[in-house]
Amino acid sequence: MNLIKYLVSNFFGPKMWMVFLLIICGLVEGTQSATMTSHQLQMEANAILNSGWWNTSDANFNISDRCHGHGIFCNDAGSIIAIKIDSDDSTYAAWEYDFKTRNLSTLNLACFKNLESLVLRKITLEGTISKEIGHLSKLTHLDLSANFLEGQLPPELWLLKNLTFLDLFNNRFKGEIPSSLGNLSKLTHLNMSYNNLEGQLPHSLGNLSKLTHLDLSANILKGQLPPSLANLSKLTHLDLSANFLKGQLPSELWLLKNLTFLDLSYNRFKGQIPSSLGNLKQLENLDISDNYIEGHIPFELGFLKNLSTLGLSNNIFKGEIPSSLGNLKQLQHLNISHNHVQGFIPFELVFLKNIITFDLSHNRLTDLDLSSNYLKGPVGNLNQLQLLNISHNNIQGSIPLELGFLRNIITLDLSHNRLNGNLPNFLQILHN
Repeated sequence: MNLIKYLVSNFFGPKMWMVFLLIICGLVEGTQSATMTSHQLQMEANAILNSGWWNTSDANFNISDRCHGHGIFCNDAGSIIAIKIDSDDSTYAAWEYDFKTRNLSTLNLACFKNLESLVLRKITLEGTISKEIGHLSKLTHLDLSANFLEGQLPPELWLLKNLTFLDLFNNRFKGEIPSSLGNLSKLTHLNMSYNNLEGQLPHSLGNLSKLTHLDLSANILKGQLPPSLANLSKLTHLDLSANFLKGQLPSELWLLKNLTFLDLSYNRFKGQIPSSLGNLKQLENLDISDNYIEGHIPFELGFLKNLSTLGLSNNIFKGEIPSSLGNLKQLQHLNISHNHVQGFIPFELVFLKNIITFDLSHNRLTDLDLSSNYLKGPVGNLNQLQLLNISHNNIQGSIPLELGFLRNIITLDLSHNRLNGNLPNFLQILHN
């Protein structure tokens, strides 16, 4: 070091001395960085080797091999940034042959500090999510769907603030959804359906303002919908079906104007559907069947002209079917069965030329009149109709001959009414 000082003091000025120091520091820092990178690569290689998931052995495995394993992707520095294994992938079968274990705990997640995407989908994976998941601070995409994972979701999961995609569909996770879910403010896709999650929906759910897809269906969730749902203004898909949610449907729900899919079926909701439902003009699928919804079917439903599926069955609706439903030209599936609706079946419904299933059974309807209208063609050209069920009503008179023009009909149920007269001949030519 004395020699270096002598050379610098005799051959360099003060400015050159500073440059010299910066070069030395850079070399030291570069050496440390290279050492850290080498250490990281070795950690990743060991994790791959020790997992037993890939066809490796101590005899033929080295650091460079880890980037050639099935579903492993590395960056330019050779560090693993993605692990993607999906049984729907055409290359999965060959990899599965070498698969020795399917327990998530055998893959040391703490070793993959540069991991951005982890997809282990539909590969019969068992075990629990360990707290080591919290080391994956760069993770943006996590998909562990369709496996046999179980246990509580670790608190460390909710620390992954860079996550934009989280899918835990169809596992055996249990416990409550914590308020710390709200930490994942970058999420656009959240699916934790078909698990055993319980408790109430946290108010912090409203912090996920970037969400476009939310599916928590088929769990054991209870309580009321939090008003903070109104903050999810970008939401296009909302599925909370098959839970034990209850109470009035909050007015905030009808402010989510970007919704195309809304399924609240098989819960315990009560009250009436407000006219503000008509604000959801992008809706394509609306299912609120199997609840305790009462009152009249809102006329404003006819404003939702993109609807292809409308499920209102098994509620306590009363009054008449609104004629505005005839405006739903895209409608393919209509189910208003098992309610208390009454009166005439509006002839406007025969304008639904794309209808496939049409179920008004188990109500108090009194008349089906397909004659004396201004339609062009037989029965409004309902050429797509495959199921017509108006059983268990109080419909009187004879079977309308116009039903004989339903050439694609597969199921026709007119039972348990007050029909009379002879069986029409057209029943012999409905070959489907």
